[in-house]
Amino acid sequence: MNESELRKIVKEEVERVLREGKIRDKLIEKAKTKADGIYSADGVIYRVKDNTLTHYADRGTILAVYGYFDTPVGSYKTGTEARKMLKNV
Repeated sequence: MNESELRKIVKEEVERVLREGKIRDKLIEKAKTKADGIYSADGVIYRVKDNTLTHYADRGTILAVYGYFDTPVGSYKTGTEARKMLKNV
């Protein structure tokens, strides 16, 4: 792998992390007004419990929200599969 390829990979990863942070912040705000359940916004499926974002599904990965960190807890192939997984969390 040359330096150019490495820079491209790093740039893509930084953009991904920034995108996830913006999505996460938006979902946290939306969750504050939602009853317990599974919702979707901007193509991201998320789970709310006690007006708090607990998990969300984005680009094939189910993420659990723990403070400032998101932990991968599963993966999915379809939106239906993601909804089923979030209901069973």
